[in-house]
Amino acid sequence: MTQHAGIRLTFEIDKVSHLKHGDVSLVLDRTYLYSAHKTLGVEYKVMLGDTEAGVLNALINDDAAINPEEGNIGLTLHREHLNKGIPTKAARALCGLFKHFGQNEYIITFDKEDGSIHQTCLELSGKYLDTLPATTGKSKIRYVMSCEY
Repeated sequence: MTQHAGIRLTFEIDKVSHLKHGDVSLVLDRTYLYSAHKTLGVEYKVMLGDTEAGVLNALINDDAAINPEEGNIGLTLHREHLNKGIPTKAARALCGLFKHFGQNEYIITFDKEDGSIHQTCLELSGKYLDTLPATTGKSKIRYVMSCEY
């Protein structure tokens, strides 16, 4: 069930405008269409308490062949918020978004050298999917993450 951005998705996104796990909240900042596939993209501010800790982007799509190097989520944290367990909490909070649109799994794609995201995948019992060959300089590892925890 590959879902492309459409009227239902656009209106439904308001129902998942604020997601939370522990002390990490995701607050909807904007929506957009991504790539030629017009995949619905959602950008959240990542909040640690009352402080903005970074930005999280999610693509609502359950077809691994579409945008394979991006996966479903991308997370950028401000330097002062590294090593606080935010990626794991944000990934758990994000399950609310994917479940809302009928996805019980999502894919995390990361550079092979990114140990912190790899650790998050292991902490959340992600299943190794594959390693994409380097096309732009870095190999990418992909894990399938379940929202059934």
